[in-house]
Amino acid sequence: MINVASDYARSIGYEKIYIMSGEQGLYEKYGFEKIGDFKTVYGTEDQLFQKPLA
Repeated sequence: MINVASDYARSIGYEKIYIMSGEQGLYEKYGFEKIGDFKTVYGTEDQLFQKPLA
């Protein structure tokens, strides 16, 4: 599913995609890099990841 979403975003011209998640280690396996930790609207802290699509 992650690869399909990445491929679609690339096909419509996106250069990067982002995701907020509390999962550690999952998104790095798919080429995402951690940008940092950010507070969510729920008051918890999640990690922001980005993946270059070029």
